[in-house]
Amino acid sequence: MGVDALAAILFGYLFDKKGFFVLLFSVIISAGFTPLCFLGGFYGAILGMILWRIGMGAQESIMRAAVALLVPQEKRGTGYGVFHTTYGFF
Repeated sequence: MGVDALAAILFGYLFDKKGFFVLLFSVIISAGFTPLCFLGGFYGAILGMILWRIGMGAQESIMRAAVALLVPQEKRGTGYGVFHTTYGFF
């Protein structure tokens, strides 16, 4: 959870400065968790869990900000509802 919190702060700051590219960067970083967790032994699993939490922290902070930028203000409630339904489903 500590890694998640630090990643949320860092990637939120970077999103404010660099925009949507940071979201793609966070997905690429967190994609490395799978082989590490399942094929990397004990230390690989630890590193994989850290990468997973980095990705989750970034996505939890950046995706909400991205919805606010992409959806008009009068439709944000619907936008967040659709986003969270889709995110939860997948």
